[in-house]
Amino acid sequence: HINTPANGQNFSAPATITIAASASDDDGNIARVEFYQNSSLLGEDQSSPFSFVWCNISPGNYVLMAKVYDNDGASSTGSATISVTGSIQREVWTGITGTGVSAIPVNSTPSGISDLTVFAAPANQGSNFGSRIRGYVRVPSSGSYIFWIASDDNGELWLSTNGDPANKSRIAFVPGHTSVRQWNKYVSQQSVPINLVAGQQYYIEALYKEASGVDHLAVGWQLPDASQERPIPGNRLVPFEGGTVAMMNMARA
Repeated sequence: HINTPANGQNFSAPATITIAASASDDDGNIARVEFYQNSSLLGEDQSSPFSFVWCNISPGNYVLMAKVYDNDGASSTGSATISVTGSIQREVWTGITGTGVSAIPVNSTPSGISDLTVFAAPANQGSNFGSRIRGYVRVPSSGSYIFWIASDDNGELWLSTNGDPANKSRIAFVPGHTSVRQWNKYVSQQSVPINLVAGQQYYIEALYKEASGVDHLAVGWQLPDASQERPIPGNRLVPFEGGTVAMMNMARA
């Protein structure tokens, strides 16, 4: 039996999780407990209390298993399913007029930086600002993916061929503005099908420029099995590796 973590428990990436199991044997003693993530052996413990510390866990959904062996070689198992939620970095530059994405001064220090646990910016944050949201998407299965972007005002979505931002290219854009999570106003909001490899992390970046009105941005995708996640949830996101993220409040223009 797995005592911790609880079945269905959620953690923030990069996570450190102590897996603890209870075990007893009426006609002998417990020889060892093996700890698994799916079919991969993480480690084992030969003395009570039985536990293993799993470190630096990336975003995703995981099935943990404890397999108990007694002194006669008999075994039994217990399991728990957990999720690890990632984040993506949002930078904001205030006091910028217009609606063009090119006006965002991405090479200068932003007015504020925060973390998002889903690929969607909070709506109605202010006027006359520009924002960049960047990090990595972790691909759950190999195959063809389609991306969407919705924003107010103009927005652009960029994706790299790997984890290097230098290899990014624009895959979708909003030439005017959309309503909140309106995915089909412009043909350009949707990318062409893009082949991605399971377990790989790809650099992704979204930009949007707000003039006035109900500002917002969201990015979604369709997986190879045709299921859609719009917006992309936190268990697919990995934080940007560009240094320490300082939590700052965005100043309203």
